Amino acid sequence: MLLLSQAAANYSPRVLPNLISNRKHQYILGAFLATILYNIITVIGLEPKGDGYLLPGFSVLLEGF
Repeated sequence: MLLLSQAAANYSPRVLPNLISNRKHQYILGAFLATILYNIITVIGLEPKGDGYLLPGFSVLLEGF
């Protein structure tokens, strides 16, 4: 995301489409955004229970891989 915002701010308008059209960059940006989304969903799903917190089962399942 930082790379895209810097490219949009500092370079010509032709750089951003060329940057996004590269398949390797698409995979990297997709993994980055998926990680951020996963962390947000996990934090929203935390529930206080006694002295600790109860994690959603889906997040525990994914962390095992």
